[in-house]
Amino acid sequence: LDYKCPGVEKCCAHSCGQSCQSPQNLDKVKGLPAVPIHAMLLDKGIQYRTALVQWEMKQEQEQASPTYYIVESRFHIGTSYTEHKMENDWQLHPLISFMQKDMGNVKRYRCELKLKPGRWYQVRVAAINSMGTRGFSLASKPFQLSKKPNPPQAPKSLIIESLEQNENGTYDCRVSWSLSRSDLPVEKYKLSWSLYLNATNNRSRTDNSSLFKEMATISAPTRYYDIRGLQPNRFYYLQIQAISVYGRKRLKSAANHQLVNTTVADKGKAINLDNLLMGDAGYRKPKTFPTLKDGMSTASNSNGARNVGSSSGATIRYHFRMQKSGLAVRLSWSAKGYRRYRVQICRGNRDCLLARNGAGSSSSSSSSVRSTNDHLLWHDVVLRHNTYEFGKLDFDTRYTVGVRIGHRRNPGYDIVRSFVTPKCEHFRAQNQTHPLVMGCTDLG
Repeated sequence: LDYKCPGVEKCCAHSCGQSCQSPQNLDKVKGLPAVPIHAMLLDKGIQYRTALVQWEMKQEQEQASPTYYIVESRFHIGTSYTEHKMENDWQLHPLISFMQKDMGNVKRYRCELKLKPGRWYQVRVAAINSMGTRGFSLASKPFQLSKKPNPPQAPKSLIIESLEQNENGTYDCRVSWSLSRSDLPVEKYKLSWSLYLNATNNRSRTDNSSLFKEMATISAPTRYYDIRGLQPNRFYYLQIQAISVYGRKRLKSAANHQLVNTTVADKGKAINLDNLLMGDAGYRKPKTFPTLKDGMSTASNSNGARNVGSSSGATIRYHFRMQKSGLAVRLSWSAKGYRRYRVQICRGNRDCLLARNGAGSSSSSSSSVRSTNDHLLWHDVVLRHNTYEFGKLDFDTRYTVGVRIGHRRNPGYDIVRSFVTPKCEHFRAQNQTHPLVMGCTDLG
């Protein structure tokens, strides 16, 4: 049990049990090297993952055998140092380089050693030769690298195991992945899956479940999850992220993604990524912007210059909710920092944007057209932020949104997105008491 005792103390048995005892008169034993003094850690700069450990040795008469040095370290993770969190077990720490400098009565030694960001370290040093050692130096002051910890890398080796069919016709499958490389321990994994539209040309209708993303949180070290109740003849988009915690900050990795195919459609039928209903972090549009018709929306003008405000790879995310006035959708888009966005929404497919622009759009900051029951048919608004909420939408209806970024004058949109609102029954199944939801059977 000597390893439980600090320094060179030994675990000794006696009539009262066991205790750590210090060796006697080590300072009088000739031939032993001195105990190192002034051990400390020195920062090399904000971009480095290494530090310098420095100590000094008093000059003594020439030793009969060469002297070696052992460096041990201990640490705890956190933004601030806490004594009781420091691990008691000292661990041998490998050194990268070794330098010494004579300074009269003492010799100064410096070594480089690798450290990890986000940790508080202490080191101690012992000098040893063939005769033994007088013990370790005092522990250094707590030290932390200037470099801050990076988010974890995306989970790798995302594996979708074989589907298992249930009695009701749905499928279950297990998803597994490998451990992410990370400066800090991974606390949990965030898994989400959303349903694609059917891979057909008919994009006007879809199931209610396809409008919402399902999510699961898996605590580390578990690296698998069983997804249940997948619908047959569908394509699901899976996405997973690793999350570490540093103080009050959550460090999220990039997303790894995969498709799950439960369809028995023709193998040659292509899947259009634009059918992805949820605007996930792992999904990116092609480098050119979506067009309504030739000449309506392009990524560059006739001279090849990119339009002002264009943001390649931008996408629109949306979320439905019930308000007092009825069904509403909250939109947000990934293009930030342009300070001006013109957002237009219409009821219908993308042709409704084309028809409305052909009739001429208002130059005011906000205008709208509504039906006789005050439901939204068309809305045009100019914003300073990349988020907006439209209300009074119809249930089970297709809408199309177009966003123009910056002060562009040419026609067309930088981002275009169509979506179908949920059926009223979806909210009734969630036990919502909104009057419109309670009267679903009368809406026809």
